[in-house]
Amino acid sequence: MSSEQLEQFITQLRRQLVNLGGIAEYMVRDSIESVVERDSDLAQRVIERDDEADLLENNIREKCIHLMAEPTAKLKEVQQLMVINDISRNLERVADKAVNISKRSLELTESSPIKPYIDLPIMADKSQKMLKDVIDAFVNHDLMMAQNVVERDAEVDFLYDQMVDEIQSMLENERKVQPCISLLLVIRHLERIADLAASIGEDIYYLIDGRLIRHQKLITSSVSLGTTPKNRNSYGVVGQTSANRAD
Repeated sequence: MSSEQLEQFITQLRRQLVNLGGIAEYMVRDSIESVVERDSDLAQRVIERDDEADLLENNIREKCIHLMAEPTAKLKEVQQLMVINDISRNLERVADKAVNISKRSLELTESSPIKPYIDLPIMADKSQKMLKDVIDAFVNHDLMMAQNVVERDAEVDFLYDQMVDEIQSMLENERKVQPCISLLLVIRHLERIADLAASIGEDIYYLIDGRLIRHQKLITSSVSLGTTPKNRNSYGVVGQTSANRAD
């Protein structure tokens, strides 16, 4: 395979990745709407769409593995393929979280509302905007947007902690125990979606700049893509980003 052909395949993978991101976005949006509107039919449609995300992620992963094994693949191409594979895996996890939210939504429709949803739409909006912006950062090769998404994860964490305290205070009412647990799981999955968006932001930052962001701090030792620094293997990998923290 020539270098030109390899680049064409990578471009196709980037398009597939954006498609997967769009599917994940819609699934998250619809899952939250099913909770707020108590729409069991919408929740079921989200659950049924999970196979579409799984198949696309599997396709991207298989192509990445195949292309990384190409003798003509240079370090820069291998790094791009590894990042595309990581982002694809995290987007599939986002879709899984949307499915989990939809399952909890079905549980919540079986009981009376325990409280008006005030903070939930705010938290959901922040998480969804992080996901949208990180996909835009990938499409536009936007370094600052990727870093901004990573930094905004703390806002969702703050809302999550607030809501956990509020919901736990209602657990004393026996009639509200099950819906409270379901709602706790909904916001937990939302918090994880924000984590995954931040993880993708870290990957994009590394793809563009060659540096890793962890805990909103830049690693001081930087390297441009295409060179192999010390303490890296032949693929230029330095450990793992927060992607694996977001399961």
